[in-house]
Amino acid sequence: MKTLSFSLLRGFVIVLLVLQSPAFAQNNPAELKINLSEFLMNNAFLLTVVLIFLSALVTAVLSARSRDRCLKDFRDYPVIIELEKERKLVWGNLHLYSNGLELSYLKPHKDLEGHIETSFVLYKDEWPGMIALFRCADELDEKTLKRRRIAIRRTYQPSVFRKSLRSIKNLFNTLRDAVNKSLGVFLGQVKKAMPSSKVLSTQDSAIKNIGESFVEYTSYAYDAILENMIGKKVVVEVPRQNTLLEYPGILKEYSGNFIEILSVHSPLKFFLPVPPKGHTIHFRHLEVLVEDKTLRLQNKGKNRVFLIGLLGEGLEQKWGYPLAPNESFEKIFDEPVSPDVKIEIQVPGDVDIILPRSLARIRHRGEVETFDWKTFFGLK
Repeated sequence: MKTLSFSLLRGFVIVLLVLQSPAFAQNNPAELKINLSEFLMNNAFLLTVVLIFLSALVTAVLSARSRDRCLKDFRDYPVIIELEKERKLVWGNLHLYSNGLELSYLKPHKDLEGHIETSFVLYKDEWPGMIALFRCADELDEKTLKRRRIAIRRTYQPSVFRKSLRSIKNLFNTLRDAVNKSLGVFLGQVKKAMPSSKVLSTQDSAIKNIGESFVEYTSYAYDAILENMIGKKVVVEVPRQNTLLEYPGILKEYSGNFIEILSVHSPLKFFLPVPPKGHTIHFRHLEVLVEDKTLRLQNKGKNRVFLIGLLGEGLEQKWGYPLAPNESFEKIFDEPVSPDVKIEIQVPGDVDIILPRSLARIRHRGEVETFDWKTFFGLK
């Protein structure tokens, strides 16, 4: 913000210098056209600076305000991110920026090397390594649960007002190329009207940049099939380890990178690492601890966690144990467990999911319910 404020102040100074130049000091309206032409001819460099400043200012403001349309809906919620690298799991409150995201841990985390960490940062160029982002209803407090219920209600069978607003956004997207071409035609006509002016011939790229930045900010990656399914129940397919996972839910939004599905009532499977001896890891409300040759898991949450078993190279154990709230589970091994082994668990459904478009495909329409006129006119 300090950099932006300094740039804005610098722009105002330049504009004031322009307004106080001799060409604008004339008070005779009859000579205004002549003075303006002389000013354009004699202050080409100054106009260059002003136009470049305006172009940079518009681009900077729009870029700073730009957020992914899907990730923006999960902002300030507790979420779980599953990364492709080693099936790593990270969880915390989501903070979204124009160039990445940050998860703030619910409490400070002590790394295996002994230092304290309070958040995890994932930059935008690392988003392709994201398998999925989950928002679980059982982790939300009453306030955030209410926000989620409102979002689901407004998404499913949206009102005529929300449909109209989306149509306007689609119009911007459709006219993106037309607006860019219109800027070129406009500059060409102005050049013909003032063939002797060198100012316009040097500033057409700066003017185009302003228009293109605005159009790019208001548009998005339009998809005709997905657009027709917004607010409808769908079934999403995601390939995972030589199988296909299906997530039935409501299509809330899509962007160039992601698809957002609400109210998915399917249990989720996660793979937790086995911590080194004497260390404890936490996943949501599940605590995992290794002492000597004993693996201990304790459920400190309000819902049951299903312990499927251990899975890894050269080792596979099936437990099939439902771990109730405030209950512990212990497993004793003859030898230390390899760090490559993962603990496979299953948690209850009722989640909202953001999936990468590079992996996820909407394969089916889901259940169709009776049309509600009160919802359509925004009365519910």
